[in-house]
Amino acid sequence: LRLFRNRTLSIAVITMTLFMIAFFGASLLYPQYFIGVRGETTLMAGLLLAPQGLGAMLTMPIAGRLTDKMGPGKFVMTGLALITGGMIAFTQLTAETPYWILLGSLLIQGLGMGMTMMPIMSAALATLKNSQVPDGSTLMNVVQQTASSIGTAVISVLLVNNLKSAATGGMDAAASGFANTFIVAVVLVAVTL
Repeated sequence: LRLFRNRTLSIAVITMTLFMIAFFGASLLYPQYFIGVRGETTLMAGLLLAPQGLGAMLTMPIAGRLTDKMGPGKFVMTGLALITGGMIAFTQLTAETPYWILLGSLLIQGLGMGMTMMPIMSAALATLKNSQVPDGSTLMNVVQQTASSIGTAVISVLLVNNLKSAATGGMDAAASGFANTFIVAVVLVAVTL
């Protein structure tokens, strides 16, 4: 707990917590939408998520290298803005939303994720003394895992409640239930920003 005396680490922990709750909570929704509303197979749902991974793959190494030179602030802010922008499309879901919109939005979110996670971790650990780095690294991993679990639980409960209220309305109502759940995730990412 002494690590929290470090202001930079404390800010990074708060940012990471909010980000992980929002981003990984929302990550649960994508395959569920593709399978439950669009009728895709599990394999196809996984393939449809590939743009998000590709986006992160493109920006993560660049952001990691440049964070050391320029600091994390610009990358994290830009990354969070990209995630927010990409996620907004999912607040407008219907049962027929064109795949190119969804895949483009996932790519944008992936670009943002690659610019967010590594710089936050770097910011958290960069100001620590060498003797504190193992504890700081462990702390960030615990925060990451705990916040992801909280996000998954909260978003799951919201989705179930939204789907219950839409139970008799068919696929458009189900898509609306997903869209309403994504609104919460977008708000959380915006709060992180």
